[in-house]
Amino acid sequence: MRKKESMQDYVKIGNDSLETALSIFRFEENGSKIVYAPSLNVIGYGKTYDEADNDFEFCLSEFFRSTMANGSFEREMEKLGWRMDKQLMTAPTMQELLPKDAIFLEMFNNLSYRKQNRSMSLSLA
Repeated sequence: MRKKESMQDYVKIGNDSLETALSIFRFEENGSKIVYAPSLNVIGYGKTYDEADNDFEFCLSEFFRSTMANGSFEREMEKLGWRMDKQLMTAPTMQELLPKDAIFLEMFNNLSYRKQNRSMSLSLA
């Protein structure tokens, strides 16, 4: 029997840094390489996976920096379905995300993909 796959993404906010662990999906569509974090709805594109990874990391950093800077971080995370417990936020499960996310649903049902877990730290200073 196949083990039920679950997403265990989290964001932990410290005094001057942010740590995150995300489930990242890599797939190809229309000749483009795509790196996608459905729990944050952040996507990176490129001609190669290296380019897509670099674009993804830039977009992810900008998401965190811009929402923190303009005071919309918690509101955006809540809109994405994240649960907040003091300084630790946890993402919705894959089962919660799939029916709400057209990109994720299309990828999951119709494309070949590879899932990987990625951790990242970001300075907030």
